[in-house]
Amino acid sequence: MSHPAPENRAFLKAWRAFIGDDRPVYAPMVAAMLGFRMWCEAVTAAGTTATAAVRQYMLGQTEIGPCGSASTIGVNHHIEMAASVGRATREGQFEVVWRVPRPIAGDPWAAASIIADATAANAQRDLLDALPTPLIVLDDGGDVRYRSASTHEYFGPEISAGVLATLREMVAQLDAAPAESHRGPLPAITIHDAGGRARHMTIAARRMIFAGDPAHLLSLADVTYIRGIEEQLLILNAELQCLATTDPLTGVSNRRHFVAAVASQLESMRRHRRAAVMFILDLDHFKLLNDRHGHEVGDHALIEAATTLHRLMRGNDIFARIGGEEFAGFLPETELGSALVVAERLRAGIAGLRIGVGDAAAVFTCSIGLTAVDADTDTPESAMKRANAGLYLVKHEGRDRVLWA
Repeated sequence: MSHPAPENRAFLKAWRAFIGDDRPVYAPMVAAMLGFRMWCEAVTAAGTTATAAVRQYMLGQTEIGPCGSASTIGVNHHIEMAASVGRATREGQFEVVWRVPRPIAGDPWAAASIIADATAANAQRDLLDALPTPLIVLDDGGDVRYRSASTHEYFGPEISAGVLATLREMVAQLDAAPAESHRGPLPAITIHDAGGRARHMTIAARRMIFAGDPAHLLSLADVTYIRGIEEQLLILNAELQCLATTDPLTGVSNRRHFVAAVASQLESMRRHRRAAVMFILDLDHFKLLNDRHGHEVGDHALIEAATTLHRLMRGNDIFARIGGEEFAGFLPETELGSALVVAERLRAGIAGLRIGVGDAAAVFTCSIGLTAVDADTDTPESAMKRANAGLYLVKHEGRDRVLWA
């Protein structure tokens, strides 16, 4: 009378029309109806109502019952059928709260199978309990059917609703993913244990039959220590990358990084046929500054010079300290006129620097040699050599100037 299946609603409607009132239907009446329908099918198949013949055709007869599920006569002449659990309501009916996942086989002497199933389920739990790996079993509805004792260290006495929702989502994604994708990195989850510590765990999920029902076995591995090492390695790698590409005193690129970056630009220039200019800049009489005021003042001057030059360069220019008081720049997509404007701006910026030395201030100038870069014939080193030749000409002719080589 209470089952929500559409087949049941249709049956109740037909029953009320036949009986003429709301007289209730009981389980024995449903059994009689299903049994009679199966008998009719068996008689039709046998072509006779003779008991011996009909009995043979009864085996395997199937009817869809009012609850919408199939009922089948088994080889032991008992029926296989679905069952539901209901909660009694004030109206004297039942609200269905659970249904079996599959029909229950008819067995008049079920004790042996019940004991065997229970023994097998207990043995399965004992086996899982013996494993050191944290394990969780979720049924197909996403409910926890089993969890090993070691999971309490991570989740406490109860798995929170948020974590359980994440586990269910992971299981759903694994079920939906193609089999070959399961060979990739394992999905991971971050939780906070009872002490508030973040714990990183990878999860491997496999389908299984647990206590006779389909389920998912989740095997968890604590990778918190490994993740910590990975984070330290990332930091160290970043520091090494910085050391490999950055001048430690001034913080701008070093010669090695400059050469690699220019080589990459030359590859692009060969494809797109664009112009570029290289320059070498040297701080004039810098040795005198070091000798007169000491290396501490000299280092400060180099830092200030590098900062000023880097600030005056354009966004896509490449700039580096290539050694001592020498700096280099690569100006992509730049013609002679624009390059001279940039170089003069750099020369003026250095000339305007004032390095404090006690109550006085040290000043200095720079010399710059420039050259056009030919992507078809040049390498970073050949262009630097030509720009350096221009630089030496500037120094020979009086310094504090820009010269095109």
